[in-house]
Amino acid sequence: YEDAEDQIMKMIRNKEVLYYTPKESKSRRGYQAGGSVEDPSMYRSDGSKKSAQGFLGPVKNNVEGGTMTEVSVGMEINGKEMEVPTMVPTLTKKEIETLANMKLEGNAKNIPKSIIIKAKQHALQRIEQGLSPFYQDGEK
Repeated sequence: YEDAEDQIMKMIRNKEVLYYTPKESKSRRGYQAGGSVEDPSMYRSDGSKKSAQGFLGPVKNNVEGGTMTEVSVGMEINGKEMEVPTMVPTLTKKEIETLANMKLEGNAKNIPKSIIIKAKQHALQRIEQGLSPFYQDGEK
C-alpha cells in the first residue's frame, strides 16, 4: 500500500491527477480525457464542457483570480430549473466590471438583479431559437 500511496501523492504533486477535498469536490468535478487531466472549472455542474470563449471572451475575476467566461446561475425558465450564463452580450461594461470584482463562488444571490434579468432574457431568447442558453464554440 505504501508504494501505491507514494505513487498517488507523486501524481498529485505532478498534476497528473487533480485532488480535491470532499468539500471542494462538491463544486468542482474533474474529468480525465484521453490520458490528460482537464481543468474541472471548465465543466458545468451537469458535466457539460464550458466554452473557453463564452459570449464576451475570457474576463479575469479580480477577487478569485480565475478566468470567467459564463458565470452560471440557476433559475426557473418555462417551469424548469436550469443553469444559464450571466455573462451575456447585453451586459454593460459596468455590469461586466461588477462581476469581475466580486466573489462569485457560492455568492450568486449577490449578483445584481439587472444582470440576472438580462441573463434570463438572453436565455429565453436562445431557447426560443432552439439553442442552448450557453455559447457554443464556433458560434458567431
